[in-house]
Amino acid sequence: MGVKGFAAEWAERQDRVLKLYGALLDNRRRLCAAVVQAPVLAVNCDANVSSEVVGLDRFRRYYVPYYNEVAEVLHAGGKLAGAHLDARIWTLAEAVEESGWTTWRR
Repeated sequence: MGVKGFAAEWAERQDRVLKLYGALLDNRRRLCAAVVQAPVLAVNCDANVSSEVVGLDRFRRYYVPYYNEVAEVLHAGGKLAGAHLDARIWTLAEAVEESGWTTWRR
């Protein structure tokens, strides 16, 4: 979709974007339940979060609750949870610390 595509869809059809978000979240919940049974130590639950695209408000509203939920399930199963965060991520550092991730380094 790209940054321009996301911005246009968010501005013009936010209800559809949120419907897609809900479907993706349901799918990730099913994957998390399956992966907690896998013989692995750590799970990367997200990729390429960019503060420039997502922004702090959306990160707190949509990512942190997901991170907390996933971390709770994975930690209960003895797994570490993580995410790949890119670019000028320092703007999201406080919100990441509010999440259920195992560690955070600045």
